[in-house]
Amino acid sequence: MRNRLPSGKTSQLNSAASTHIDKTFSLLCRGELLGLEWDCVNMNKTADENGLWGTLEIRRGLKRKERRRDLPITEDMAAVLSSLRALSKCQHVFTCLRDRTQPLSGNTLANQHRDIMETCSFHPDAGLHALRHTFLTEAGRHTKNVRALQKLAGHSQIQTTMRYVNSDQDDIIAIAGAVQIAREKQNKKSSGVATILATVAKQENRQSRKM
Repeated sequence: MRNRLPSGKTSQLNSAASTHIDKTFSLLCRGELLGLEWDCVNMNKTADENGLWGTLEIRRGLKRKERRRDLPITEDMAAVLSSLRALSKCQHVFTCLRDRTQPLSGNTLANQHRDIMETCSFHPDAGLHALRHTFLTEAGRHTKNVRALQKLAGHSQIQTTMRYVNSDQDDIIAIAGAVQIAREKQNKKSSGVATILATVAKQENRQSRKM
């Protein structure tokens, strides 16, 4: 898949990323990341029963309206957000490294990425967006709920999401087995109805003979 990192390269890029642009925000596109403001961060003081700390409302920097969505805040994200909150002196979550009253610029982000690429000798396709592709590919292995994955990614077309969902032989066998079980239940039900009707018919015949 285009722009998905080879095995082992994702962790290297994550480790090389700056302290406030890391793997925990890999589902965000560049514009969404730079446009994220504190009024869209709904973080709780403790985790819920699922181990999540709240939600991020993705409302700015959208490429299209379908990208408007709410993303769960994981434990790693909560830790990073708490650190950023202590540093930020403006409404933006990601701020300029030298002046925390200003938002992080696209040029600064690009420079950081270029330094990482040169230092670590990554493949030319190993951009920040590749982390998003890699996350969605991994998510596609853990769920077959394509609609939920589509909403998580902010895809406008379900066909785009389907690229990340790959059915294996176990899935095929499970589907065939489910159909077979459903048919057997239906046959038993139909057989039972036929038996009842036959019994009723016999009783009616006996009664008519007596008469």
